[in-house]
Amino acid sequence: VVVTDILVAFYHPDSKRPSYRIQLKGILGAKELQDRRECPHFPSYHFLAVDTISRVIYIMFQSQEGCRKMLEAIQNRLRSQEIAPSASDLSPSTFDDPLEAYIHKSCLYKCDQRRLLNNRRFAFDSMGKISCDDREGSSVHPLTLVQNVLKLVLVPNLVDMVDKDALRGFLDAASELKSVNLTGLSEIEKAAFFINLYHVMVMHGFLVFDVPATVFEFVNHFGKIAYEVDDDIMSLKELEHNIIRANMKSPSQFIGRFVLPKQVYKNALRKGDYRFNFALNCGSLSNPGTIQVYTATDFDFQLDEASREYLKIVEVSSSGRTLTLPKICQWYKNDFGNGRNEDIVRLVVKYLREKDQRCLSPFLSEVRVRHMGYEYKCRHLQLAGLSSIDVAHVDIQQSTEKVEALLF
Repeated sequence: VVVTDILVAFYHPDSKRPSYRIQLKGILGAKELQDRRECPHFPSYHFLAVDTISRVIYIMFQSQEGCRKMLEAIQNRLRSQEIAPSASDLSPSTFDDPLEAYIHKSCLYKCDQRRLLNNRRFAFDSMGKISCDDREGSSVHPLTLVQNVLKLVLVPNLVDMVDKDALRGFLDAASELKSVNLTGLSEIEKAAFFINLYHVMVMHGFLVFDVPATVFEFVNHFGKIAYEVDDDIMSLKELEHNIIRANMKSPSQFIGRFVLPKQVYKNALRKGDYRFNFALNCGSLSNPGTIQVYTATDFDFQLDEASREYLKIVEVSSSGRTLTLPKICQWYKNDFGNGRNEDIVRLVVKYLREKDQRCLSPFLSEVRVRHMGYEYKCRHLQLAGLSSIDVAHVDIQQSTEKVEALLF
């Protein structure tokens, strides 16, 4: 190992090229790991944790003397440089190469094109430690954890914030989702958990890879963004179609039935709901610009609210005999009753704006249904019901404290 004014480089004894490098400007700090819960299970070894924005790098030593010597060398270099990351240094697109620093291709799973994003911290202890009770025995729940993670990632302009603790706090909290245990959750709790998780992954993907701007980027984006959750991995596409929509109908497009993933997940939802189509928000400009943090107690009400928000764009002709619906009502028409136009209209009419309900013909079987186009360009999402100024103050400190309580 060589520590310079620029980087920490790791060499194989038989190679002149470093096999791994850590830019010194990216190091926030380093510490010797004393708590066995923070370390891999190698009792005779000693570990040093090098903290960067994107991930924690763990270095293993045979002797404590070697560990402390390395710690001293890094700390001395940091003190002499007096490096203070600027606002631009905190952006995943400029701080490090996102393909190296912010994603992970696990050797434990067959990842294919999937790239794991919730990998800032490793989970060294047994799987399933975050269930209905945390390790200290206080009240903690997987749904509470994912709700807090979603609040953290919804901070406006997260990647441009000067406060590096906000981005690091979100990445640490997302890493903790690897160890949740979903066993014993009710169907409603699991549905709320997975919809919140979907939005966490959407926003996390935007932070690392930026928002899709073309059809090709859109399709590729949702197949590669992946998380490790409850001892399994899933892409956004798999989360939507193989878990949330597992027991719902396939898209009506002929080709869609063949390109969708075929994986089977143990925690897949057993019951579908046509309102899931309105609750899931991929960030497309065709969707609302806001999302909710879903709870088990208000889940049904929140699905109704999401449906009303999504269907605000509906258009009713002056004659009341033509109804123009969002494209998803065509793609997933079989989720709405038997998929007939009359079935779709009967289910969505109660979520339309009052003026649209008044204009629409009472003879729903005679209403002609048309569909809008779909915009594949995306944008960052915000928390529903709050202005962008308010969102910055939505219990972010409280959420961070809860996450830190789980981590430490």
